[in-house]
Amino acid sequence: NPDPNQNLTACVGSKLTKPKLLANGSRGYSFVVDAGATFHMVSDRSVFANFKAHRKQFSTAHEGTPLVAEGSGMICGQCFNGREWCNVEFRDVMYIPTGLHSNLLSVRQLVNAGQKIDFDGDRVTYLNSARHCIGEGHAFGNSLWSMTIAIPHPELAPLQASSNAVLLTDG
Repeated sequence: NPDPNQNLTACVGSKLTKPKLLANGSRGYSFVVDAGATFHMVSDRSVFANFKAHRKQFSTAHEGTPLVAEGSGMICGQCFNGREWCNVEFRDVMYIPTGLHSNLLSVRQLVNAGQKIDFDGDRVTYLNSARHCIGEGHAFGNSLWSMTIAIPHPELAPLQASSNAVLLTDG
């Protein structure tokens, strides 16, 4: 199995790093696992499997600067759980083209979908509703955790199938 730590694209400062090609034929995107985020958020329109355009403004904890979503949709990808790549789908992901410094996974959305998030020292683990581990990540910076999501692109090879598929949604 590939070592996903070789391909992590952790956020550095206030810039998103370019996704890297992973051994499973997808691009690895770093997501901050955020207990304060109301929604999953990304700044790259190309990661959506389906998308609906609309505008929605959000307030933020960072200096009160509002973010504007220009749509939302579903992202299909895979997470590495330490042994294998597991299929995941994230629904109701907001597309924030400007002002977003990191892709965000909302702990609130994951928990509302029946998932469990465990923060333990320098590791973050999340489990599906059957409490099987479907993803792992690591701590970075000052009390932040990051997880890599492998997302296929049309020009790349398709994702490899896994028997551990899970749907992550907000209702």
